[in-house]
Amino acid sequence: MSLCDSCYAPGQCCKNIRFFAGGEVSFRIDEDLKAQLLNHRPEEDKEAGRKMPFVPVIETSRSTDPESGREYASYVFRCSNLTTEGRCGDYENRPQLCRVFEPGSDLPCVHYRGAEGGESGNLEFIGAVVEAAD
Repeated sequence: MSLCDSCYAPGQCCKNIRFFAGGEVSFRIDEDLKAQLLNHRPEEDKEAGRKMPFVPVIETSRSTDPESGREYASYVFRCSNLTTEGRCGDYENRPQLCRVFEPGSDLPCVHYRGAEGGESGNLEFIGAVVEAAD
């Protein structure tokens, strides 16, 4: 049985997704965000033709490159394949990010560091991010 099968807040992990590669990934403001997400796909997703079902919920930071003058932003994303039951609506075609994530291994999992029933504050943190975006 997976930790996800006994989760007290199913789907919260899919409402607070951030991309990191040596730091939080920033996206160019003047270019199509969906196209940039497709370009950031791992090779496994590109080869399998898997899409990136993530939509921005809230902008977390913005910066300007001093040399080019281009603006960049980082976001919290949610998965557009999330069902009302908090499960993946397209499990067979889920991206590599979802395939390799180990439940409980890191935020945004509400069970991160062994938390059960929300005592770590993980759910409150995630809920605050999602609420701020609504």
